Amino acid sequence: NIKKAPLAELNLTPRTHNLLMREGYTTIDDVIFANHMVLKERLVNIKNGLKAYNELLRKLKELGFA
Repeated sequence: NIKKAPLAELNLTPRTHNLLMREGYTTIDDVIFANHMVLKERLVNIKNGLKAYNELLRKLKELGFA
């Protein structure tokens, strides 16, 4: 099941992957079922966080999850 796969399966940039991991998001399932308003709020307060959030959304849309 792709949703249970680690974030690495999304092929995000290292910056985005590492930022999400530091925030406690370790699987695709974690980011799919996260409250995206809370996720965005958490990330925008971190350097490059908004870029990371937008990259994550683009990737989830490409895969049909957003």
